[in-house]
Amino acid sequence: MRSGELLSCLRTTGYQFTHLQLQEYLTAQAILFGCSDPEDNQLHPVDVLKKYFDQPAWREIIVMVALQGDNRVTPALLEELLACAENNPDDNYYVSNLLFEMIVNFVPMRMDTRRRIYDLLFRANITDYEIRRIGEFMRDS
Repeated sequence: MRSGELLSCLRTTGYQFTHLQLQEYLTAQAILFGCSDPEDNQLHPVDVLKKYFDQPAWREIIVMVALQGDNRVTPALLEELLACAENNPDDNYYVSNLLFEMIVNFVPMRMDTRRRIYDLLFRANITDYEIRRIGEFMRDS
């Protein structure tokens, strides 16, 4: 199938995906490349995503954007997540889970950002080795 035919199919209203991960991937790509808002495609990906931080159905999309984002997108997304979590310490369940997903999915980030996430999640010193073990445990279970 040519890319034009695929885009034509995606624009139709009744199109369904047989596998949710394909839909999540294409949504992440649309957000990254500015196709997310037909009225204003100049929105920064973080501005598109921040209204979905508390919605579990968007978790994979947000992680995919962080993994595929560049030096403009990924740090801004992590900073927005950290700001949300730090500004709402009593009500940051979904954002904390997203930050944990960023760690266990090896989203590229600066070491000071990683430390801020560790401090927010665990409130104690924790090493990369311990985080890796937690990630391995979660994948195995």
